[in-house]
Amino acid sequence: MAFKVVVDLGQAQRVVKAIEKMPRALTKSLSNAVRESAKLTAQEARKTLRGGGRGSRRGRRAGSEAGQPPGRQTGALAKSIGFKRGSRSGLSYLVEAREFYGRFLETGTSRGLQPRPFLTLAQENLSESNAARIIAGIEDVLKEAARA
Repeated sequence: MAFKVVVDLGQAQRVVKAIEKMPRALTKSLSNAVRESAKLTAQEARKTLRGGGRGSRRGRRAGSEAGQPPGRQTGALAKSIGFKRGSRSGLSYLVEAREFYGRFLETGTSRGLQPRPFLTLAQENLSESNAARIIAGIEDVLKEAARA
């Protein structure tokens, strides 16, 4: 089971439902903006993992402190991060770490492993630029709808 972060339009459910009823040609720019935000969030998460923890030298494994991104050991977790469409409309995408242990690193465990966030950290780092990108997509949809 993968740990997932959702990149979507958030709490604007009425807006989402109205947009989903529009023809695909009108909503394509918004769908592209949401997709691009998910893609950049996945890239940021991979970048966070590749630079997380203490640096390793001469093949020694890198550790990490609680609250810091996990240290890199094999790179498998970073390679497993991807994104996929979360809804048919393209207005929601999932950014996920497909390695099973990504969930434990992201949220911690009941047995004492403290969280070492990387997906939520990536999402927080890009929240302003993602919001601006999605707002621009919504503005494009409204302009296209006004022309039609």
